[in-house]
Amino acid sequence: MPPISRRTALLSLGSVGLLPHLPATAAAGKMQSWKLATPRQVGIHDVAPAPDGGVWFSAQASGHLGWFDPATGRTELVALGAGSSPHGVIQGPDKAAWLTDGGQNAIVRVGWPDRAVTVHPLPAGTGHANLNTCAFDGDGDLWFTARAAGSAAWR
Repeated sequence: MPPISRRTALLSLGSVGLLPHLPATAAAGKMQSWKLATPRQVGIHDVAPAPDGGVWFSAQASGHLGWFDPATGRTELVALGAGSSPHGVIQGPDKAAWLTDGGQNAIVRVGWPDRAVTVHPLPAGTGHANLNTCAFDGDGDLWFTARAAGSAAWR
């Protein structure tokens, strides 16, 4: 008997009602994509849900936090600062976008919906950390990977 793929197994479970939380499009095996209306190539890297129903994305090549509304197709770019090259983006417990930014060697917070940008540089002397992914724990501490410097936490 040939092995069953993970996708086939999940879709089968969804069809018999064992995974009722799957969206209808996932259960039906449908996927949709959108062409983003940006003025240039931005180098999309990571995505995360925004609290307003939109989708944030890290625009690594252009140094922006991107926001996309799947209902309307509207796209917005928020500049993160000179030399920015964001990698990971997540929604924090404060409903803001939090990004790891290897170009600025910093953690960047973008308030939502005010879009206020706050750059939190790594401590002086850290050197290029090659920041990648981040996550908040249950205590509100932000953990992130710094491939060139090991892992670190920030409060």
